[in-house]
Amino acid sequence: MFAAVPTIRARFEMGLRCHNCHHMTKRMIESPDLEDAPTCVDELLVSAWLQRQSFACAECENPIATLVSVQQLEIPTSH
Repeated sequence: MFAAVPTIRARFEMGLRCHNCHHMTKRMIESPDLEDAPTCVDELLVSAWLQRQSFACAECENPIATLVSVQQLEIPTSH
């Protein structure tokens, strides 16, 4: 009936700086619980998965940004 939805393997918050207007923004991304998906910051930084993420500045719509910071966020568990 419903397609299987993978659970979340890891959640990250990234700090990004636009190359054009230098606007700073934060973005949260969630790594799906699939083979080869990143489980920690070190894996995220070298992953092809991160390179496939798209970005558009909220101020000027420029698609290029510099990753300034990244941290792994806790995933709440349901009981």
